Amino acid sequence: MQNHSRSFSFALRLSALFLLAAPLAACGDDPPAGPGPIPLDALRDELATATCELNVRCGLSPDKATCEATQGDAQETLQLLTDAVLGRVTYDEAAGRACVEAIRAHACDTRASALKAVTDACAGMFVGTVPEGQACLLAEECAGDSTCDTSMCMGGGVCCLGVCAKRPALVAVGGDCTTNPCVASAYCDQSAMPFTCKARKDNGEACDAVDQCKDGMRCDVGGNPQTCYLLQEHGGQCNPALAQGACIRFDDYCHPTDRKCVQLPGDGQPCTMDDECVQYAFCDNGTCKRRAIEGEACMDSNNCLGTLRCDEMVCTMRPSNEVCAF
Repeated sequence: MQNHSRSFSFALRLSALFLLAAPLAACGDDPPAGPGPIPLDALRDELATATCELNVRCGLSPDKATCEATQGDAQETLQLLTDAVLGRVTYDEAAGRACVEAIRAHACDTRASALKAVTDACAGMFVGTVPEGQACLLAEECAGDSTCDTSMCMGGGVCCLGVCAKRPALVAVGGDCTTNPCVASAYCDQSAMPFTCKARKDNGEACDAVDQCKDGMRCDVGGNPQTCYLLQEHGGQCNPALAQGACIRFDDYCHPTDRKCVQLPGDGQPCTMDDECVQYAFCDNGTCKRRAIEGEACMDSNNCLGTLRCDEMVCTMRPSNEVCAF
């Protein structure tokens, strides 16, 4: 039986990534739609709406109202909006629009290239003004090709200051990746010291870790033999025995009898285990059941929707994030 935990993890990571730039606004009228640049004071609502549209379309939330009610503010976003006012970053209104439209266009795709298309579109929204050697909290605050080095902040809390420093160069195939990451076409082989960047494996080639295969492929870890295989599009033929999942979309699974990538069952539909339900639901005695909203009972935070947490067996909103002053 395939395990969709990787897809669920990816889905949550994807949603969280967009929410870094888009804390959900309070319920109310949608922000005015339009293709033009987005002013800073409208960015939060525009991104929130696009992100909830994505969450509903990709099965992370049952509907827009529930999405809005179960997402809390992201600390990084609050910080960047404050930074823009204080001049630690500059905000590009046209890039804000490009980011919103990229989120709207995302196809619930697990491939790194699909995620990169969104992150690239959103990367130009905030441009840092803090020079190298000066204090920072986020990479976006640093000017030019520098990033915020927070390596000294282990356990130091969200307001622990880093320092703007030159961004580490990506390591090419054959290079030492003990301290710096590899280029996208390579993975870091940690089987011997020093660690070495090696080219990602192709379909049918031997592998021993999920991240060793090319984009759009996955390693059949635990298989015999362990080889890279192609993920399938919606409706494509698939192998339900693949433990790492068989489908490109994170709202699909490989149907055990039809052997095709189909949409995960939704609330009220039959299931046999948790990872055979759409992401906003879990399998409860053979039926997919929506995860709990605020005020409903829970056993742990996995039972709660969005960013809600299980506190004393009740789903509650997490405390508001703080904005750091320095």
